[in-house]
Order: sequence, then C-alpha cells, then structure tokens
Amino acid sequence: MTDVIDVLKALWDAYGKNRNENQIRVYVKWASTTEVHKLKKVVDIWIGNEKFFPALSDLKSLYASQNKTYADPNNYEDCWYCGGVGMIPSIITKEDHHYITNYGCKCSNAVTTGIQNYFSTFDELEYKEYAEPLREEYTYPQIVDKYLRDVLMNAERRIVEF
Repeated sequence: MTDVIDVLKALWDAYGKNRNENQIRVYVKWASTTEVHKLKKVVDIWIGNEKFFPALSDLKSLYASQNKTYADPNNYEDCWYCGGVGMIPSIITKEDHHYITNYGCKCSNAVTTGIQNYFSTFDELEYKEYAEPLREEYTYPQIVDKYLRDVLMNAERRIVEF
C-alpha cells in the first residue's frame, strides 16, 4: 500500500497540487486495486505527456489502455448480449432506411474505447419482448438481425438484385 501512496504522491508533486485528503482517498482506493509497477508506468506516462493533473477517469483509462492483454482463448467469455464480440447491435432508422449501429457490451470482451456503452445508453434491451422467446436459440446480435429482417423490412426490400 505504501508503494501506491508513493506513486500517487509523485503525481501530486509533479503538478504542484495541494493534497486534498478526500480526493487522495478516492485515488488510493482505486490505485490499491492495481499492480504498483504498472501504476508507476502509467503515472510516468501521464507526467511526461500531459500538462494538467489527471481526473481519476483519465488515469483509469490510461491504465486500462496500457495494460490490455490479447484475448486468451482459455479466458474467453461467451456473452449472450454481444455473442462474444464485445459489441451489441442496435437498429437506427433514418428516412425509412434501417441501419445497424453498435455499442460496447458490459462483458470482459467489451470494446471500451471509441464506442458508447449499450447499458449506459439504454435502460433495458431494446427488443426485449421479441428476444425473450428466442433467447435459448439465438444470441442477442442474431435476434437483432432477425428482428430487422422479419419485422422491420418487408419481403420486397429484402431481395437483392444482381
């Protein structure tokens, strides 16, 4: 724990920031869940590249991006919401045309950067009533695709001519 506090003190000192006990407590609580040598690397990167003291969310994001691991096939989460790909589809309609857009999932396979989180955007599944009876047979991305084909698009619009 002392190592974590030393790393955070270095961060505060680098920016000449007054030590607010409540703020430090929040940072220490998060930092104590990290590996100290990885935290030190992240703090060093931040100090070397940023002009301003980091918000905790910025520090967490940098820590996550610096410590990404490649997918381990033995540690793969088979998620019903995203089908294991980390993104959950949603259908948007513009000018009578339907498009699929993707949001980040909440599972361990989730895409975390550059994409909005599905469960932060929507309170519940968009096509919940349609999905429930199909849950055992299909993943949610398959259900969204099926909903698009079977409910939103009529048979004439599904035909592709060559």
